[in-house]
Amino acid sequence: MNPFEQLQHRAQRRAEQKASQAMTGCFITAFGIGLAGCILTGVGGYVAWQFYRAGSDPWAGGIGNIEATAIWDGTGPLVCAGNQVLDVTPVTATLGASPAISAMGNCRMTLHGVNVSAPIALQVGGNAEVVLDGGSYTGASAAIVAGASSHVVVQGAVIQGAVQRTGGARVDGM
Repeated sequence: MNPFEQLQHRAQRRAEQKASQAMTGCFITAFGIGLAGCILTGVGGYVAWQFYRAGSDPWAGGIGNIEATAIWDGTGPLVCAGNQVLDVTPVTATLGASPAISAMGNCRMTLHGVNVSAPIALQVGGNAEVVLDGGSYTGASAAIVAGASSHVVVQGAVIQGAVQRTGGARVDGM
């Protein structure tokens, strides 16, 4: 082989190596982009599922101002917190733990025909607003303990026990 052919052969090999390296780089880049897309899709799907779950399940903590009908069987305490808006259907609960029902933060809760007996039947704090629509609330220590800027509205409910107010709390309808 003459020197010119050798030079031409080397140049062709270099060109083939460069093309091979470029193709490998393209495949690696495409694989990386595809993998990143799969990860982002998975994370996005998980986040969307969490938002959906929190919006359909009042016990998931809530996002924003969620209106929900609470399914409470009365076997344990009921807690409404954050910005939850709960509409509780009739239930009877006799609990040894206190409080049986708690409303905190900016909770908005309406209790329809709920009958509760506990050392403290209802404890309300923060800016929570609770409407007692019928039912009965019996507390050995206190039927209602309202603090901070909370507001309790009694509409036809029977209150048996002390009603304690602190701060700017209001209990209307008694």
